[in-house]
Amino acid sequence: MKNTKFSYTWSFITIGIVAFLLYQSLFGYRGLREIYEINSYYGQLVNRVVCLQGENKKLQNEIERLRQLPFQTEKTAREELGLVRPGEVVYKFKKTSRGGL
Repeated sequence: MKNTKFSYTWSFITIGIVAFLLYQSLFGYRGLREIYEINSYYGQLVNRVVCLQGENKKLQNEIERLRQLPFQTEKTAREELGLVRPGEVVYKFKKTSRGGL
């Protein structure tokens, strides 16, 4: 009878330890759930880096183009920044709902 009680106790302890280890491996520190979340976040960061590298390349091309074509710098300054030369007069027209001036 003592062996059976002893056997049940060790079985219970073993099951408890296995359950604890299983819980820790799934939900504990550095468990499968956390690893999945980290991998997902890593994927998002990789996508963001790729997008930013593309944007960076586009801006580098724009800089090179502006360096090679000086008139392009003036055109960009006038169109995007609204700059004018001293003494120039700028006329701005509002568009009507019909699409004309």
